Amino acid sequence: MAGRRHTAQQAPVEGVDYAGFPSRKLPTGETWFRAHRRRDASPDRGAWYFSSSPAESPAPRSGRFDLPTSFGSCYLASTATAAVRELTHPFFVRNGWVPATLITGRVVSGLGLRRACVAADVSSAKAASYRVSSELTTMTDYGITQAW
Repeated sequence: MAGRRHTAQQAPVEGVDYAGFPSRKLPTGETWFRAHRRRDASPDRGAWYFSSSPAESPAPRSGRFDLPTSFGSCYLASTATAAVRELTHPFFVRNGWVPATLITGRVVSGLGLRRACVAADVSSAKAASYRVSSELTTMTDYGITQAW
């Protein structure tokens, strides 16, 4: 009997064609949000930061969906609240409060997309036919999330 004590989500299956994976078109100018450290020297306060890390870098030094160096991932949320929650929620859930040191010097920026793009829609019900569940966005095995 399968239990939920173990990760169910697996890495992509070698040889499977993922060209039809559900996606969402994001138009030029659509606003997305980022909670980040304030960098006053930068015109956009450093919001357009692309994180990357070596594939062998263990969590938490690497981001959940970081691409390998020299590419990168810019983590954005569809609402300002979701951007803040991404930063604070893990600490809040563990402790019931958020320390000032976690949010001091941080801002939330609304970013208009500079060009249209297409993003994978892992929350689509159709993602299940590719063996992707919502666990992908919460799991701590970053090797699997980075493979996706």
